[in-house]
Parts: sequence; structure tokens; C-alpha cells
Amino acid sequence: MKYRATVSFLIAFFVSLSVAADDTLFFKRDEYGRLLIPVETATGESRFFQFDTASGRSAMLDVRAELYGVKTYEGGIRHLGSAGLRRVPVGSVRKLSVAGINRSNHIVALYPFRGHQDYNDPDIVAGSIGFDGFRGTVVHVTPQTNSMVLSANSGHLTRSKWGLLAGYPSSNASILVDFVYENIDFTLLIATGFSRSAINYSALKALKPEVKPKALRPKRQLTRGLDANEKDYGTLKLTNLDINGWRLGDLEVVAAPISSHEFLGFMDEPLLILGADVLTNMELVFDFRDFQLWYPLSTEGVVSLSEVNDR
Repeated sequence: MKYRATVSFLIAFFVSLSVAADDTLFFKRDEYGRLLIPVETATGESRFFQFDTASGRSAMLDVRAELYGVKTYEGGIRHLGSAGLRRVPVGSVRKLSVAGINRSNHIVALYPFRGHQDYNDPDIVAGSIGFDGFRGTVVHVTPQTNSMVLSANSGHLTRSKWGLLAGYPSSNASILVDFVYENIDFTLLIATGFSRSAINYSALKALKPEVKPKALRPKRQLTRGLDANEKDYGTLKLTNLDINGWRLGDLEVVAAPISSHEFLGFMDEPLLILGADVLTNMELVFDFRDFQLWYPLSTEGVVSLSEVNDR
């Protein structure tokens, strides 16, 4: 494996938040199956934000900025999330509250609204919540009850019932995992903002050097983050996928032009992104303190990936 330089100061800074007790929130899904969580704003209203584990910083749609009391600043920032690396305007919101955890004068990226819906509709997604919204917490997602429990530690998880996928933080505090598949070194990105799982073209070239992306069939739709664009890409089946002991079996992924440099800092690196088709259809625990993922060892309550692939 290549040596990965983890950004240790990120951990020291981000885990400073403490959670006094378990807090529960209930989510809904967008049309692509991604999780939408209620977030309270400075006006006291609750709006739905996309749960995006590939983003270090939360974001809001620019059309919502004035409504939520966002103070905008000159210039912009480079924001990395499931939609990729973008240069966007930046502002601070007086208050964002996730499951009772309040953040004041919170810095957010401002994304242009490109949807076809009426942006005044209260059911339209208002933004996305990234790592900064969950730092220092352990997030237990249970699809069967549409619930998400935030706690201060993972002490309630036992090794007899849960497997542990140890990872490390990227430069923007996403969870990354190194693993080997088909004798090829891969990096896994945990990205709930991707509508479905994907590999980049570097991974396709390493796995199937004779196959061109345009030749892949069938084609599936991929939507990323707050980007409203839906794009079709060819698919490839990863058979008997095992990520450091987490046995996922056969998984269909789209092959898309995703930059490994943006997420990893390395060019032409084989990258596997687990998206909402996997991450939101089984009970999982996202540990934002130690950058790791807990998964159930039993198959009880776990959605079959063959079921997911057919959607």
C-alpha cells in the first residue's frame, strides 16, 4: 500500500465537540434514496439537508441564504463534497442545529440552485450537512425505522455483533479506507451524497484494461451531492467484493470520470466510492471521531445488494 499522510491536526480539532447524551432524529429520502435530515435554522424553522459524508464543510443553496439569515462574504472557497471540487461563494449562518447540537455563526459554502422545482417549496433540499455537522459524534443509521442516533462514543457496539472497518481522514475529513481487490490497491471513499456506488476510470483501467467506458452496459443514472444534473454511465459488476473483511458480495457500480486527485491528492489512483445504494440501505454506524465504519456481522435487517442493484 502507498503511504497515506493523514492530517492529524484535523482529528485534534474536529473531535473537540462533545455530545451529552444520545440524540435521535428521523430522516426521509430524496428520489435517489439519499438521506435527508431535518436541520433547524436561525428562524426556528426545520428544513431538510442532505447527509453527505464526502463533504468536510456543510453547504446551503444560495437561494436559501437570505431566508436563513446567512451573511455572505466577498470572494469564495474551494468546496469538496460528493459533487466534486467547486469554487463557490461562502457565508456564515447564525444558527444550524442538528439533533439538538447547535452551531452558531457556522461557515457554509453556497451552491447555485439549478433544480427544476420551486425553490420556495419547504420540501426542497436546503443544503447538505458534512463532517462539520457531525464532528465528534458516532452516527447510528437504522433504515428500518428511518432513524439516526447521535452519540458520544461507540461503546455500545460489541465485536460479537459488529464488524469494524478502520479508516483514516482525507484532507477534507472524509472517511477513507485502503484495501486490495483483484490484487489491485484501491482506496474506498464513504460518500452518502452519491446516489449509487461508483469507480473512477483509473479503477476501470486497472480491472478491465481492454474495456472502454462507453462500451459498458447497462447504463445507470448517477447524481452527486447538491448537483442537480443526472448523468448516465456504464456499469461493471464487482464480484465477491470484500473490503478488509466486510463481505459485500456482488456489487454493480457505475464507471465515471471521478478525479482521485480531488479526494485523495493522488493522480490516477483506483478509487471505489460506496454511495447511498449501499450506505443507506443497511444498518451502519459512522464513527466521525475515529474515522471508521461499523457494519453488522449478521444478515438480519440487511438489504440484499442484488435487490439494490436492480433499482
